[in-house]
Amino acid sequence: MEYQAPEVIEIGSFEEMTLGRKYADTADENAYQH
Repeated sequence: MEYQAPEVIEIGSFEEMTLGRKYADTADENAYQH
């Protein structure tokens, strides 16, 4: 999990576990838009 950025830890850690790193990028962008 060290590859996660501090900004992505909140939602990234959860999204990456459930969906994976590929979808984590999209989820991360959506999180910032909300």
